[in-house]
Amino acid sequence: MSIDFSQLEEVDGTRWTWLFWPTTKATASQCVLPFACLFTPLRTLPNLPPPLPYPPIISREGTVLNPYCSVDLQARMWVCPFTFQRNQLPPHYANIPENQLPAELIPEYTVVEYRLNRPVAPPPAFLFVLDTTITENQFATVKEYLLKSLTLLAERSRGRSHHLWSARASP
Repeated sequence: MSIDFSQLEEVDGTRWTWLFWPTTKATASQCVLPFACLFTPLRTLPNLPPPLPYPPIISREGTVLNPYCSVDLQARMWVCPFTFQRNQLPPHYANIPENQLPAELIPEYTVVEYRLNRPVAPPPAFLFVLDTTITENQFATVKEYLLKSLTLLAERSRGRSHHLWSARASP
């Protein structure tokens, strides 16, 4: 099965450093780049369900229950897709029918938000560091992406910019 990662990025707002998942330790050791994911938290997602009114279900090693986990509702267990660690489902999952899965297990909802009963956090702050010792073409590209980034920031966001330049001595 072929996965279009650019399409996944549009749906989930995630960008991965890899295009396949290694299936053996030997294959993983040959990878040059570390496995990482960049998540865009302020991106508006078209298929996002309403925030879930309960906290996420988290395994002992920190995995959050999601559609990629193997779930056995009869045994009330779920398995982490990374560590293959078996985890107990909470008691309120005991009588859930397979056709009425909670939002965090629905395959179309690979991204969900949780409404937690915590104090309101201060607005996010962003720092943009720009190296201005670049060509005009590079500067035009940076300017385009920076302006696009600024339109995606939340209204209450705080921000600063810091410009780096060097005085190049003439020979």
